[in-house]
Amino acid sequence: IFIFIFCFVIVSDFTQELSQMYEQHAAELQLLVTNFRKKNTDLRKDRPSFPSQLFYTWETFLQEVETDSKSISDVASVLGRQISRPLLDRSFHRKVQSRKVFSQRDSLELILQKSEDKLSKCREDYKRSFLAQLSSPNSSASLSSYLDAHNAYVTQLHATNGMVDQYNQYVLPQLLQELEDIYSDLCMSLSDAVLQGSDVICNKSNDRSKRYNALGTQCRQLTPGLDLIAFARSLTPLPTTPHPSQRTRNFCPPQAPADTEGLILEPGVTEAIAQLALKNELIVDRLASLDVRAGYDTIRAELMDLESQMKQIQDSVETFKRLQQRFI
Repeated sequence: IFIFIFCFVIVSDFTQELSQMYEQHAAELQLLVTNFRKKNTDLRKDRPSFPSQLFYTWETFLQEVETDSKSISDVASVLGRQISRPLLDRSFHRKVQSRKVFSQRDSLELILQKSEDKLSKCREDYKRSFLAQLSSPNSSASLSSYLDAHNAYVTQLHATNGMVDQYNQYVLPQLLQELEDIYSDLCMSLSDAVLQGSDVICNKSNDRSKRYNALGTQCRQLTPGLDLIAFARSLTPLPTTPHPSQRTRNFCPPQAPADTEGLILEPGVTEAIAQLALKNELIVDRLASLDVRAGYDTIRAELMDLESQMKQIQDSVETFKRLQQRFI
């Protein structure tokens, strides 16, 4: 029975250490959430004020982890206060009770052993008196001693048998019944404790599963476009006319000096102005320093170099994909 009590103590110690681990894990989760919630508060100050599915999902995730911390703390409380400590108290009580039962059994067996020793002594006296009577059949003294030895032996025999019968029929069954009650109580207590722990963990796990399923649904419903629309609407309305740096520039060739307006120009001057009126296009001329062929060759070389780099990057990506599939 003490082996089962020792098992009881082991379970109590295990649940106590498990409770401490849960408490430590809950504290670490809470500290993690607190630190990142501060960062989230600073981030909220810097970002524009608009309803964002991204930030709402992130804050929901933080909230769920904080709920996990509280849930784990509740599990630790149940394991420590409602399971480990009661198991330890119950095992101490049953251990004391078991020791009393075994002590009582040892005391009774000692009494039976003393009675057995006394019976053996009476049997030896009875035997010696019998032999003395055989050697002196006409002696009244030996006969008297023989009869007294006989009576003493019979009396002790009946007393010993009576104690043995009483012990076997009543005392020992009561002791065994008490031990059975102790074992049954230990089994039921241990079973109830493990059941209580498994129930609280199961309930918390089911609740956690529901919460994270809801978070997963929220993530699947997240639409980036809606965030961008809300962000654009939260900004200051743009001006109707674009900023000068954002307007398209038109081709604006140089013009004749303003002081020539209204004057009659010579035909040579007029022809020169007409020749200088160029369009919005490149001029390929022997007098121009523009080398179209050299520019084309330069651009083509840059294009080939970029294509080579793209091929190397694509080969590297394919290699990483194959390695990833191999290790998965």
